[in-house]
Amino acid sequence: MNKKKIFTFSIIIIVIIFLFIIFGQGYLPFSGQENNNIQAGTNPGDQAPDFTLNSLYGKEIKLSSLQGKKVFLNFWATWCGPCRSEMPDIEKLNENHENIEILAINIREEKGQVLEFVMKNGYTFPIALDRNGKIANKYQARGIPTTYILDENGIVMEKHTGVLDYSKMKELLKINK
Repeated sequence: MNKKKIFTFSIIIIVIIFLFIIFGQGYLPFSGQENNNIQAGTNPGDQAPDFTLNSLYGKEIKLSSLQGKKVFLNFWATWCGPCRSEMPDIEKLNENHENIEILAINIREEKGQVLEFVMKNGYTFPIALDRNGKIANKYQARGIPTTYILDENGIVMEKHTGVLDYSKMKELLKINK
């Protein structure tokens, strides 16, 4: 073989080996290997973004610590009429379904105002304070109430903007009783 053919043959072999390494190891997104990583986000199928907030009573609440149960994550404010109208049904959900974690996140209100509202109405479900609205923005809670349903692994199952009644809450959480 002459030198030109040997050189060409060597280049072809190197290119084949290079392509095998790239495609065989999954370095490119079209390599045929599945991507089992779930992206963080607020759409159904996404891993809900983790956060830590203080509860109304000063306890630190980390969303990821609620994994293991379905989570009813509700963004609200005391001045919001639709939010106030769904609160009794959230309380009913809290009382009747201990296998559901409820976290109501109050947006941009003073602790005293929220505490007065909760005490006046006798609500016992966990409430966290998002004083600067950072978590509400992260969750794209543009209108309130906005509710997210998370599965036991923290994956977003549903997002709902607007008032929910008890039966719709149960439907979104896939509760049969």
